[in-house]
Amino acid sequence: MSLSRGPGRLLKLLHRLVDEGRTLILIEHGLDVIAAADHVIDIGPDARHNGGLVQFAGNVTDLIATDTHTGKYLRRHLGTRDFCTDGWWQCHSPTRPQSSG
Repeated sequence: MSLSRGPGRLLKLLHRLVDEGRTLILIEHGLDVIAAADHVIDIGPDARHNGGLVQFAGNVTDLIATDTHTGKYLRRHLGTRDFCTDGWWQCHSPTRPQSSG
């Protein structure tokens, strides 16, 4: 599925699959998709011989507080938005309805 028109359509599909109880594992570099994740495993720090090590594992809110390459880029990408306990995307996503509980 192409992200050329933005990640919204893909994220709706991914959220629907998770809401149906499925487990998803993605290898992704798109910052909007990373921001939507429930759990991130950041592998790096670089490519090839300088990569392959777990740099971070946890939620997006904790990732943006790190100095990993992904944490820095994601922090810059998300800007100065307010964060909530469940991570940025769960609070601000136009494609994922807020839970009413």
